[in-house]
Amino acid sequence: MRRSLIAVLAIVVLVVMAGAVWRYLRAEAPIPQLSISEVHGEVTVAHPSGEGAAPPEVARAGTVLGPDDRLSTAATARAELTLGPETHIRIGPTSSLQVLSVDATGVSLELENGALEATVRPESGAVRVGNRGRAVLSANGSFQVGVRDDVMQVAATSGDVALSGMDQSRLAAGQQVVVIDRHAQVGEVPEELLLAVEWPVEARTRAESGQVVGTTTPGSRVVLRGSFGERTVIADHDGRFEATVALAEGENEVSVESTDVLGHRNEVSGVLVRDTRGPAFSGGVHYDRGGPR
Repeated sequence: MRRSLIAVLAIVVLVVMAGAVWRYLRAEAPIPQLSISEVHGEVTVAHPSGEGAAPPEVARAGTVLGPDDRLSTAATARAELTLGPETHIRIGPTSSLQVLSVDATGVSLELENGALEATVRPESGAVRVGNRGRAVLSANGSFQVGVRDDVMQVAATSGDVALSGMDQSRLAAGQQVVVIDRHAQVGEVPEELLLAVEWPVEARTRAESGQVVGTTTPGSRVVLRGSFGERTVIADHDGRFEATVALAEGENEVSVESTDVLGHRNEVSGVLVRDTRGPAFSGGVHYDRGGPR
């Protein structure tokens, strides 16, 4: 009986000691730093706001970011953040994000606009990227996320990606989701960005302008270029877009380039003919299809 009591007491002591050691190690575990590792182009950092807060400063490699810090990239700029030795977060052009927290569990970011790509390794904790109450989380994998207005797009490159704040809870590698408000449209990551243009049935027109209509990924920025200059429109929640362009006499080559919120691109081109001298003519439009740049 006495030996049994001693054995029980010994187990209790070991459990208590193990718990104390675990708490000590957890308390002493270093919090990975979130720092800027690369800067290309015009990138700025704004520190926590408040009375007497300093204006945004030029971002430099080695700068450590903390809660409430904001990082912004210009139209042709990029930056890379590092969390611990193995986790990398690459920020695309025209992007803005706020650091919400950095602790032993990882980092939480709010992507206000633009796009980023994250490669996450468990040694540094998880990476959470949110926008308007929606979020993507990975503890071991790679993903892309981009936002434009109320459209959020996420693509999982490797590992499972957890989702919250929408009617979809996870993505497997090779899947992407387009989120409009809280509704998620899930599918396989396409080999190229969808871009289908409905060229006018009549190749020739006497009108001073022509209309270009098509379909692409919702929220994509669509740029039309030609003798009229350049026109930019944003695809609606169904991916539809339309633009009216001025036509010069003769052949008008029109290129249509679509860029989704993740930065994927595709381009097609066609020719619209304005003929105010000849007889009315009906026929199919001729166009060439180009691949993504």
